[in-house]
Amino acid sequence: MTAKHHTIRNIVLFTNIALIVGLTSSCSLKKLVKNDEETLTKSLYMQFKNPTIELPDDNSSDEKSHVVSEQVTYTHADNELSEKLRNETTNKKSVNEMQTLDEVVVTAKSRYTPERKGKVNIDFVIKVPKELLSSRWRVTLSPQLVCNDSVIQMEKIVLKGNDFVLMQEKGYSDYDSYLKSIVNKSSYDSVFLDRKLTEKDIRNIQLSFYRKYYSDWKKQKKYLEDLALWEKRQNFFTMKQREFKAETYPLFMRKIYEEKIERTLKGVDTTGVYHRYMQEYNKRANEMISHYENRKQESLKFKPIDGQVGKPLFSVKARTFNKQDSINTAKFRYNFKEIATNEMKEKQKDLAFNKIVTYRYQEHIRLDTTIEAGKDFVYLYTKSYDVIPGLNKIQIFMDTKVDGIDQSSYFVPSTDTLFYFIASTAQLADTTLKYKVSNLTRIGYNQITAYIDYLPKGNPFNVNFKDNKEQTQKIIDFIDAIRKNKVYSLDSIEIQVSRSLAGKFETNQILSEKHAQAFKNYLEASLGDSLQANTIFKEEGIGEDWNSLVREIQRSPNVVNKEKILNMLASAKFPDLTEEDIRKGFETDYAFIADSIYPRLNKTTVVFNLHRMDMTQDKEVRKEYKGDQYAEGLRLLLEREYWKALQILSNYPDYNTALCLACLGYNGKAYELLVELPKTADNEYLLALVCYRMKKEDEAVNHLSEAFKLDPNKRYRIKLDAEISELVDKYKI
Repeated sequence: MTAKHHTIRNIVLFTNIALIVGLTSSCSLKKLVKNDEETLTKSLYMQFKNPTIELPDDNSSDEKSHVVSEQVTYTHADNELSEKLRNETTNKKSVNEMQTLDEVVVTAKSRYTPERKGKVNIDFVIKVPKELLSSRWRVTLSPQLVCNDSVIQMEKIVLKGNDFVLMQEKGYSDYDSYLKSIVNKSSYDSVFLDRKLTEKDIRNIQLSFYRKYYSDWKKQKKYLEDLALWEKRQNFFTMKQREFKAETYPLFMRKIYEEKIERTLKGVDTTGVYHRYMQEYNKRANEMISHYENRKQESLKFKPIDGQVGKPLFSVKARTFNKQDSINTAKFRYNFKEIATNEMKEKQKDLAFNKIVTYRYQEHIRLDTTIEAGKDFVYLYTKSYDVIPGLNKIQIFMDTKVDGIDQSSYFVPSTDTLFYFIASTAQLADTTLKYKVSNLTRIGYNQITAYIDYLPKGNPFNVNFKDNKEQTQKIIDFIDAIRKNKVYSLDSIEIQVSRSLAGKFETNQILSEKHAQAFKNYLEASLGDSLQANTIFKEEGIGEDWNSLVREIQRSPNVVNKEKILNMLASAKFPDLTEEDIRKGFETDYAFIADSIYPRLNKTTVVFNLHRMDMTQDKEVRKEYKGDQYAEGLRLLLEREYWKALQILSNYPDYNTALCLACLGYNGKAYELLVELPKTADNEYLLALVCYRMKKEDEAVNHLSEAFKLDPNKRYRIKLDAEISELVDKYKI
């Protein structure tokens, strides 16, 4: 076939493919796109709402990260009670939660996130307003992580409407049909090969191979028969030679012997007798041997075939029909026109895919889901990230693109950036130790949770009811500790009371307010004389504590239908109805929740706001520099280059050295060093941490309690240290 014919055939094939693809695409679009005069994404250009990323409610994070800054925005609210944002993001296992936006949304823009074994957990809430969701387009949300100078693409969130999904599936289905029409090369024999002609060719070739073999076999047979006769003749004459020697030699030797005897008896010399007889013997022997040798030199009548000298008949080899012969025979019996068409379709696969499939399935996807138009989309995005030495901050922003089934698009400006400040155990380092420092802070804060039982009638609080006295004593002991150290003065005491879901929602709100007021009255009456006159008591009724309920259910291994219950709590609009639905739908789980979790929701939290009495300014610092080498070791510790830091700090056995050992996992050595140091809040706090790691939990509790007594501000650190947080939760410190 000429090059011109090849070119014409290729053009025809390409035209057919393009025609098929074009018809498929146009039919699909005509069904889904009703108005060709306007793009489907026009409405997006006529509105101002965009997707957002926000830090989740602090109570919904497993890491209990600390929010350091907030941005408050206000949105229009209708007359119905809206859901709270914290209920939208409580269940991390949910892939998509549709919620009504709050009237007031508090959006945190930065937070501390704790390092755990070289990793930090990053979580944020993605919100897409319903105005950006439609059945006829796809929204691609692309979070970006900024680490130092690098921008890392995180897994995407893809939200697709029903019509978009149908179009996408139709494209892939059409392309699959196209691929199935292409014959695989392994199937060419069954599809394109003319088997009848090929089998005829094979039979002819096989017959020619046999004929050649038969000719060689026949020649070799005649040769072997002639060789057998020749060898028989050789053996005969060889035997004759041996017989002559065997008979003649003894005869001559006997004659020599007899003549020597005779001569000896006659007294005649025997010299020369042996030589004479042996000359005659050799002459006769040579004549006979030469005669027989001449007979043996007669040549063979038939010659062997090449390479088969002296070999048996069965060793004759012949050319047999093999796989390669089959291939060579068949390769000229294919339908080459159909093969050329098929191969052109194979070469045009990528082009056909681009024509048939308008929008490909995307890669690196966290969530690919079909959304329900007309509702806002809310998703809690979590990611674990390896922390490198020196990394102190991670930033997150998000790009958004909308693709319509008519191939129109809309690009959303990048969201505001979220900041995650990395908190690690190394941040417990005491930078003041490079100086001889007195570093004081005037303002203090602490809180204690007590489980107070309130009476149903009359005065709700009675100190002698059940174990109220013991619970109240914890609060009084803490206040006494503040008074005895003569450092802090109480500015205010806030009493916050929450309730479980047992009972009516409105009733629980009223009861929590009454209980808070009653307990405040008791503390005010009991401690008023012992406190400064300007100490202020405040109270707040929290009502039903749904946030704590969600956290308790998440942590509990005994709730079988955990996800379903959490989803019901997250989407609840009428609290009492939701509780009743849970009770009826999951009787066993509800019985456990009511028995084991509800009692922990009935709690009283006392918040203490403090200030140092010996200070007029917020901070006061005194310091004396230790030296550049120690400062370098401290810098390396803060940069989390622990091995390098230890090489320097090991020359200075102090608190920072112990901290470096603890960061490296040498908890025993850190413990040995810390117990030799003076008792300070930092030392006691770190001792609590290493003791907990060493399974010395009782000792850890004592050290942590002592740390809180020495420095109540240490409680602010709890959320950033996993071991301390676990210790506090386990022992209710």
